[in-house]
Amino acid sequence: MQHESTIDYDHFLEDLVDMYPFSVEEAVLVELIANCLDAKASTIEITTDKTARIFEMRDNGKGMAGKEFENYHNFSMTFKEKGKGIGFAGLGAKLALKIAENIITETQSRKFEGASRWRFKGKKPTWVDISPSYIQSSGTLVRIILSTDESTLLNPEKIKLIILKHYLPLLLFADFYRVAEVYPLGIRFVVNGDVLQVDKIDYEKESPPIFLTRGRKKRPFGICRFTLSKEPVPDEFQGIAISTFGKIINTEQREWFRQQPKSPERISGIIEVPELVGCLVTSKTAFRKDGSFGVKYYNFYRVAQEDFIKWLEEIGLRERKMEEEKDAELAKKLAKIAGKIITDIPELQTLFSAGQIKQVLLPLSESDEKASLVEGGTQEIGSVETGGNKAGVTTAPGPDIGNILQQPGVEQPVTRRTRSIKFGPSISFVSDEEREEISWTEGLEKVLINKAHPAFKSAARSGFPFYHYVLAIGFAIIRELPPDEDKMGILNRYLTNWGNL
Repeated sequence: MQHESTIDYDHFLEDLVDMYPFSVEEAVLVELIANCLDAKASTIEITTDKTARIFEMRDNGKGMAGKEFENYHNFSMTFKEKGKGIGFAGLGAKLALKIAENIITETQSRKFEGASRWRFKGKKPTWVDISPSYIQSSGTLVRIILSTDESTLLNPEKIKLIILKHYLPLLLFADFYRVAEVYPLGIRFVVNGDVLQVDKIDYEKESPPIFLTRGRKKRPFGICRFTLSKEPVPDEFQGIAISTFGKIINTEQREWFRQQPKSPERISGIIEVPELVGCLVTSKTAFRKDGSFGVKYYNFYRVAQEDFIKWLEEIGLRERKMEEEKDAELAKKLAKIAGKIITDIPELQTLFSAGQIKQVLLPLSESDEKASLVEGGTQEIGSVETGGNKAGVTTAPGPDIGNILQQPGVEQPVTRRTRSIKFGPSISFVSDEEREEISWTEGLEKVLINKAHPAFKSAARSGFPFYHYVLAIGFAIIRELPPDEDKMGILNRYLTNWGNL
């Protein structure tokens, strides 16, 4: 029986090919493997015959049911039917029509057995039912008779490189996929009889597999591996690859998580997160980052970024950005200002004590006496009675800093000196697009200012970010006051104190 597509296949095929940032041959190979993985195959065999211009892929998966085999040929189902894994219905074979004279497909499942020959007849793709002749067990076979013997799909070494470029996690994280029951039997690639293996690389530093975790119970949702090689790695392997279900998504531009590490040409790594499969665009070369897809992706991104930064710091290769250095200086300045503002607001002192500088009396050591004599007696020397405590007098922090708690006892020489004792929250900057707050506290010890908040971006554009910083600090610390406090009144006093500095 002959079947014929009724759509404008010329434009459709061009649109399909244009989705990929690499060649159509590479896209065909990647998509065919994706369908094998969705079929729960554990072995994917590839054979090539340059003389006959034949590329063949065979898997031992579950095979296609009758409806799936129909959708495999149906162009209108390409974007509508997506499996639970990473493949779309027959996308690899549909792309192959662009470079093939014929495509023979055979499949066998528990309740169905079918085969077809697919090709262009005139200007329309047609497929006819044929009798299976190459497959005798469960699984699917795709045999492509190519238009030219110069095709990449006829070069075994290039095929191996493409597989490693896109599916390296399947070989590196085999144990993880088994435990996660993604690919419980593992995945084995065989190219012209050779089992594909990862070449050993001489690493200077290699992290053990690190689980990405989240929540209070630190539940794992992904796994990562970072490496520092002794020699530069090829350009396409530099940076951190993000994969889902074993397929590397950012093959053309790996991720650096906004870092600028030293020796980037020697750094590579892979992060596997199965749940990101739902965020893929059709070509599986990027993630959707809008709406709920964006929430899921940025939740992953934040955790992965923290782990990557931690690893770079451990091996001493994190290059602090100029912006970070400026932020650190600004944070110190803001902390001092916040301390001064809080000083005269008792309600806030209960939570955040301000740094103060006062005259205090300290024990006078023998060296101090000598120094005083040499310097012409510039130090004010007196004496107090102590309780025999060799550590000397005691000072109390807070508003009463500098008051000496004297106890009756032995008279001891002391000197009056200026001492700075700092209390209060430190300031840090974060960029969290998922949080609605402009700022928040962390353990009453730190105030975090959110530079990703629209209000900050607006203040920065207007040239008044400093006012935003001070206000953000005020909002964060006042939010921690008990409900019965007059928070608006305290905020007014906070801003008044700032204005009077």
